[in-house]
Amino acid sequence: MRKYALGQLTVCGARPEELVEIAAWAGYDAISPFLAAGGAGSLPAVPLKAGDVETTAMARRLVDTGLRVHVGDGFVLHGATDMDALRAGVALMAQLGARAINAVHFDTDASRGLDRFCQLNSWAREAGLITLIEFTPLSTISGWRDALAYRERAGGDNIALMVDLLHLRRSGGTVEEIAQIDPSLIGAVQLCDGPTESGPQGYREEAMYERMIPGQGSLHAEKLLRVLPKDMLVDLEVPLRSLEQAGKDHFARAKLLLDACRALDLR
Repeated sequence: MRKYALGQLTVCGARPEELVEIAAWAGYDAISPFLAAGGAGSLPAVPLKAGDVETTAMARRLVDTGLRVHVGDGFVLHGATDMDALRAGVALMAQLGARAINAVHFDTDASRGLDRFCQLNSWAREAGLITLIEFTPLSTISGWRDALAYRERAGGDNIALMVDLLHLRRSGGTVEEIAQIDPSLIGAVQLCDGPTESGPQGYREEAMYERMIPGQGSLHAEKLLRVLPKDMLVDLEVPLRSLEQAGKDHFARAKLLLDACRALDLR
């Protein structure tokens, strides 16, 4: 049976310790929390910081439940990025047992952005973590081809792609194209679903707050699962604000998503 990680965006607003509780109760194998340092924006994510009460409680519950951190998310690069905070974040994710960190690039100064990304990757490599590039039309690295080209400019070593199905499709990419990429270059996948095109609320709003349960939309979530190695752990990043407003709490939504993905795996 494929393993899944609960992405924090799915239950955004949950406290760090609660993220572990939700994932353990629903049957996930891991979590992918936000660092939320220097760029979480308007997301109601609680910043993680070594030694503080919230982060220490989360680390304790990870040990108690046997869950692990899959991807340390939220390593945002932009003009005002605090690189010291990101360096501390790399150390924290390594301490928590993460496999990788996920970088999203918003810096409009190409030279500065590349320098900072390379520095971030150097810290990650030293800590034993992979650096992922998440592409999205909302950032300065919009599609998978752009991400691969950026990987080459950064030297290629220790760098792989984060493939978020929504961002893939909104950038014009297809699952069939991803299937042709060297599997070693796909470092992680964030699964969700959605309509063929963004609704009237717009792509940014959709990405942050209202995606669809895998298998219930038109993005071919089941096709993506089929082209991935069976032993690849998959992140579920599926904010469902409408269901939350309808009374389904974090626990119920997390379980609903996991059940739906396991059903897709059996098709």
